Amino acid sequence: MSSSRTVASSLYSASNRALLRAETCFTTSMANISRTQARSRSLRAHPSRLCASLPTRLLLVVVAGADTTSSALPSLFYCLLTNSETYKWLKAEVDRFYPAGAREDSNVFNTKDHRDMHWLNAVIYETLRLFPPVPGRSQRQVPRESGVGVIAGKTYVPPGTAVWAHTWSIHRDPRNFTKPDAFWPERWLLGSTTLPSSTTPTSTSDSEAAESDSLQDSKFVHKEDAWMPFAHGPMNCVGKNLALLEIRMVVCALMQRFEMRLLEGWDAGEYERNFRAYLVATRPVVPVRLMLCRV
Repeated sequence: MSSSRTVASSLYSASNRALLRAETCFTTSMANISRTQARSRSLRAHPSRLCASLPTRLLLVVVAGADTTSSALPSLFYCLLTNSETYKWLKAEVDRFYPAGAREDSNVFNTKDHRDMHWLNAVIYETLRLFPPVPGRSQRQVPRESGVGVIAGKTYVPPGTAVWAHTWSIHRDPRNFTKPDAFWPERWLLGSTTLPSSTTPTSTSDSEAAESDSLQDSKFVHKEDAWMPFAHGPMNCVGKNLALLEIRMVVCALMQRFEMRLLEGWDAGEYERNFRAYLVATRPVVPVRLMLCRV
């Protein structure tokens, strides 16, 4: 009987603690909502405050988008120029949507066709997976004043704890992506059913071409939720859409006007060896020879 009372008392205490945590979370959420509503009412009552903050917000968008773009473009052309088949497929797609010449549809800064350029988007997503501009991501902290922690999966994170998700490691985890260290843009086409499920990689690194056949017998793993070069949630990168737009336009403009190839004798392995993370990734040199395309 004593044992039964002890178990019942423990369960009762546990339920009380759970209820207390739930009440605290609810109170915190309502307080956050109240603060947001009060801030919104204040901005409506004083429009000048909103106007004063706009330049700062716009500057943040431009800087966040431009810095991401300048970090991603060297990686993208490195991946393209070390994978000849992918380069040919993307070049053909750019020439189809933006044929060189004076025609109206040759304007690469007209973005209306970007949504239908599957190879372009696959190459961009795959580049950002292999070489995220912010490989280590920024940290987040469980608010100290909340008094309650956060359950992340099966892990309890106490108040005041700083955590971060290491983007590079997540992107190259075989539990998230098949052949995580290979440049294989087709994975994004398979994941979106743009290609038949029987397709196997044809544009992994030329030096790894012999390994690609083994994928035919392996399970295809593609967790798009694990792709997070711009982070996730309400605190994700404010320049994400601008960065992607800029990358698409620059890639189309360069590939429409130039034929490219790496300089002979350059060790392609130098790029990844020199790719370092200091919050934002470094930009290793990619020596490229450009030749004007004939119109």
